[in-house]
Amino acid sequence: MLIHSTGQWPKHIRTNTVLKVVVIGAGGIAQGYDQPGSAYALTHVKAYKQHGAFAVVGICDTDMQKAEQAAQRWNIPNAAQDMNALAHLQPDVISICTPDDTHSEYLQRCIEWHPKLVFCEKPIGLVSARAEELVHDYARHGVLLAVNYSRRWQPEIMQYRERIAAGEFGQLLSARFKYYKGFFHNASHAIDVLNALVALRYTSGVLLSQMQDYTPADATITAASRMMSGKGEDIVLSVEGYDGRKMALFEIELVFDKAKILIEDLERSWITHATLTENTKYPGFFEFSDVVQREIQTTESLTNAVANIYRALTAGEALLSTGESALQTLKLCIEIYNSPTL
Repeated sequence: MLIHSTGQWPKHIRTNTVLKVVVIGAGGIAQGYDQPGSAYALTHVKAYKQHGAFAVVGICDTDMQKAEQAAQRWNIPNAAQDMNALAHLQPDVISICTPDDTHSEYLQRCIEWHPKLVFCEKPIGLVSARAEELVHDYARHGVLLAVNYSRRWQPEIMQYRERIAAGEFGQLLSARFKYYKGFFHNASHAIDVLNALVALRYTSGVLLSQMQDYTPADATITAASRMMSGKGEDIVLSVEGYDGRKMALFEIELVFDKAKILIEDLERSWITHATLTENTKYPGFFEFSDVVQREIQTTESLTNAVANIYRALTAGEALLSTGESALQTLKLCIEIYNSPTL
């Protein structure tokens, strides 16, 4: 494996070379949510195959039958019950699509294979100290690390980062989000979006309630936290957890003194911003109007991610979601999750 003295991969790898991929885990996000003939990609395997410059050469799962079925379904030449059985394939890229509490273990094992890049499902781990060690190890070994916080690959959302930074919407006053099915598993998506858009820092908070609708180590909590934005704005972040056994609710809202931004995941996902204007009938009262709404192409997230990964490996493009950004999200999640109970 060629590593520059800077620890970074060369900016130009031969673009006519097909990059070999091994996928660890054969569940939904690995391959199960997709059909081979579908027009879009909702999974790692389909996104790699659809791109055309990747060859998925192996897949493994602790359930050997599941691995074999996935290999047959997607025409993957090698299936195994343990990743070590696929080490001889010497993949350029490894996808980790295993349960959340195993991510740290597999991230460590992947370093030993010296791939060019590892693409890990979120969260990067559940223990910040261990996650920090892994991020540093990846940098030290010159292995790129991408983490699937999918909204960082949705340009409809990320275009707002520059507009917020430029002050187009004014001062940030508050933020809130609604989610379901595990704080680290699903709420971390919202924390990551907020951190990408306004760079949050936790100052204090209280835990209002919690329920078990996912795993014992990952409760769905409701909380209120004081946060500091990257611009030094002191805001309240409201976290609303809902029972994933009853509903799949996901919303993120940012309220500024000039506008409001709302991200909604419904059957079709939308991002909306509205401008604060004075009510024409009742002078002195202000409301959000002049609504602009745009659909978010969620089915393109993994397609965009794999394209970004390819360009990172062949042209030196920056990854849009990295181990470092995922580590900052994890630290924020842990601080909120460990807030004292009211």
